[in-house]
Amino acid sequence: MASPIQWIASKMARTPHDPDASIYPVPEAGPLPARKRSYHTAAGVGRLNYGQRTVGTGPNSVTQADLASLRARSRGADRNSGTARKARHAMTNALVGRGIRPQSMTGDADLDKVVDDLWALWAPVADADDRGDVYWMQRQAVAAWLVSGECFLRRRSRTMSDGVRVPVEVQVLESDMLPLYDLFPTGAASNGEIINQGVIFNAKGKRRFYLMYRTHPGDVASFQQLNTAELVRIPARDISHVYDAERPGQVRGLPWGASVLEDLVALDEYMYNEAIRQEAQSNVAAFIIGADQDLDQGLGEVTTDAEGNYNDTVEPGMMRHLAQGEDIKFAVPNVSPQLDAYSKVVYRKVAAGWGLTYAQLTGDLTSVNFSSGRMGHLDAAEQQANLQKHMVIPHVCDPIWSWFVAGAIAAGSLPARDGGYPVIWHAPRPIPIDRKKELQADALAVETLQSSLTQQIRRNGQDPDQVFAEIAAERAKLADLGIPLPAKIADPAAIVPPVE
Repeated sequence: MASPIQWIASKMARTPHDPDASIYPVPEAGPLPARKRSYHTAAGVGRLNYGQRTVGTGPNSVTQADLASLRARSRGADRNSGTARKARHAMTNALVGRGIRPQSMTGDADLDKVVDDLWALWAPVADADDRGDVYWMQRQAVAAWLVSGECFLRRRSRTMSDGVRVPVEVQVLESDMLPLYDLFPTGAASNGEIINQGVIFNAKGKRRFYLMYRTHPGDVASFQQLNTAELVRIPARDISHVYDAERPGQVRGLPWGASVLEDLVALDEYMYNEAIRQEAQSNVAAFIIGADQDLDQGLGEVTTDAEGNYNDTVEPGMMRHLAQGEDIKFAVPNVSPQLDAYSKVVYRKVAAGWGLTYAQLTGDLTSVNFSSGRMGHLDAAEQQANLQKHMVIPHVCDPIWSWFVAGAIAAGSLPARDGGYPVIWHAPRPIPIDRKKELQADALAVETLQSSLTQQIRRNGQDPDQVFAEIAAERAKLADLGIPLPAKIADPAAIVPPVE
């Protein structure tokens, strides 16, 4: 006879239960039942989820469908919205600043000096468009990636007759140069190659070529003039594709601020409509109540419009005696009480979407103290440092360095070596919120052996060897001139003040 627990279990079981069995049977596998409910609230279909687009498409279907429109709207916002322009400048400054500078690390001090000196000569003439130096190209590439979702760095060869020791130059190309919709059928090409949104992959999924337009498609008279004859196959080794691959297998990039682009446009429209409302209310200065229009009375010069209505004018310093029964009501424009609160909410949302703090985006420090400003700054700085390490340096800085080294070796300016030419990049240090406390913390880290002096100098975006050489030369010069060193420099113990 079954126990009460076994009887209850048999009634609740999905399959017939043998009361004499010591193990409850496992339901047999079968087709999944029709979906009636979701175990996660966010996966359900109800009032709170109504209107959300939940399409399980692949990453390349998304970019091929949305990149063109998002790119155009993001550029439009950058042209017409001061907030979008400020976001781009703030993010570019955080990621690149005045330039991420290299230092050769071959282990041979003499060779490293030769490499660094050669870089210093090549950097000012590296831009194929002759608009700036290498560090200008860094800013241009990062800004183009943020606004358009991607950009390309292309290596171009020069001849030794140009009088350069490194016959290489780099060109920054916009996203439009790579066709989003292939002008010939997408799919398998020769030798097992796969074409995906202008990028040619081999059978193993490695990038081999980029199909690029000879000229910018937005600069030609008609898009119909473009055809397959206008495309050239550029080897992947001569291209660095700068974009953030947020999803595995993503071939093209999307604008950095795409998630908050609609909010930014809505805020600009709201502010514009508010300005129009204020202007409309300000067109009427005052109303005269009880005046006899037939007597041509008014505050100033009285005119008549097309419908026969009297319009008075008000000028500074006017004095007007009112007749019996007359009164003046001045029109005071109404200010929307929600304007400030609404704009701050949207600004914070836009700042979060861009990876910036509210203060970085708006410059508004009215509600920021030192603690809150530092906490927000640290969180944003960590995200920006990750982008710098995993995006900017590998896809912007390293390719330029490798092209520079290859060109220098080919021209005989540098010797070929088995270990190559390793490099370390010095990113400019963000301006500290409290310079004194930051310096005290850095000095204490060196004193307690948690960091080296070399690391601290690199954190400032400087070359330690160059700094040490300058310090040695400066002290030698002061000694020759008989100028004593300041007390805190002469006594190393005085460099680190106590931290309160």
